[in-house]
Amino acid sequence: MLLGYVMDQSMKIKDATGKSVTPIMFADYGVNLVSSGIIAHEDTLKEKADLVRRFMSATTKAIEGAEKAPAEATQAVLKALPKAGKPDTLQEGFELTIPLYRTEETKSQRPFNVTDANMAETVNLLIEYGGLDPSAKENPKAFYTRDFLPKATQ
Repeated sequence: MLLGYVMDQSMKIKDATGKSVTPIMFADYGVNLVSSGIIAHEDTLKEKADLVRRFMSATTKAIEGAEKAPAEATQAVLKALPKAGKPDTLQEGFELTIPLYRTEETKSQRPFNVTDANMAETVNLLIEYGGLDPSAKENPKAFYTRDFLPKATQ
């Protein structure tokens, strides 16, 4: 057993061994955490807000493009990073990633949205099992913002 991302480590093992890999996701057992994110320093958010908005707009559009055309996204990645993996498993990794950009609550929204309830659940689990200071429960919003995400109609 290996702990890793479903779209990353399982693909590397498959490429290295040529054997099928069956990922077991925490979410399959009711553990739903907000996972990867884009992190920016508070000073950057204040002093370069327009840059952050443009970055998030471009990143959101890139994700939406990869969702619509995973084969083309795979080829673009391999063109930029020829050692990124084998085309078939890299594309499989993209396809495994796509559902992870949204939760049940945000499935009709653009990528990177998270609800207050999603984050509160994550903070609670990190307090209980991850060693996060219990005072974090008082303000889960301290860990994220949606202020720089592009609007739904953009």
